[in-house]
Amino acid sequence: MQAASSAFAAKRFFLLVFFFMMTGETVSTLALSRLVQIAFLRYIVTADAGPVVRASSPANMTEAGNLR
Repeated sequence: MQAASSAFAAKRFFLLVFFFMMTGETVSTLALSRLVQIAFLRYIVTADAGPVVRASSPANMTEAGNLR
């Protein structure tokens, strides 16, 4: 429950920051809002993906070193 509420608070914070940055007029603000948007999308994707297994981990390699 604690993790869910903190994740919701983080998403709400990013949405508020994104909204206020998109209403800006300067080029630097728009560039910064783009960075916030990218960070927000990465946060959403990685938060919902669960544990990530690397392609080069030993569990995914055959004896010859090729990917399964």
